[in-house]
Amino acid sequence: MKNYIIIDQNSNVLRHGSCNDGSFNAQAQEDETVIEGQIDDINQKVVDKKVVDKTQTELDDYNFKLVENMLPDEIDLNWNDGELDTYLNNYYIQRIDIVQWRIDNYRYLRKMWYPKIEEYTDAQVKLNSGIPELIQQGQEQLNKYIQDCLDVKTRFSKD
Repeated sequence: MKNYIIIDQNSNVLRHGSCNDGSFNAQAQEDETVIEGQIDDINQKVVDKKVVDKTQTELDDYNFKLVENMLPDEIDLNWNDGELDTYLNNYYIQRIDIVQWRIDNYRYLRKMWYPKIEEYTDAQVKLNSGIPELIQQGQEQLNKYIQDCLDVKTRFSKD
């Protein structure tokens, strides 16, 4: 058995695998080249028909392509702005303008940080209970809910 790597004219890896010794040369199609070896196509590339490690920049480029159109999902709602920005910067491999990303994604961030709608509903129930102490609690709860929403709007502005 032989391990093979199929590359195009620009040394881009098209596929790799293993085959019987007798079918090694038959692995390549027109305008392809077969070379013997194994490759980790995430961390390695072919240069001059030899397998070499990718540079850190190439690895970062690859990793950025994986996440550039994704929204991060491991955000801690207890983070302050500095912690959030550090996380975003690391998540996007230092390849984005954090300020612009926050503006472009303000809806996503607001949705995460807004208080739960159940707080609003609970306040409304208390306000409409007809029980004076519950009405007072409901008004305080509603005021807090509104203020929390305004704080989120300020923190994650549209511009």
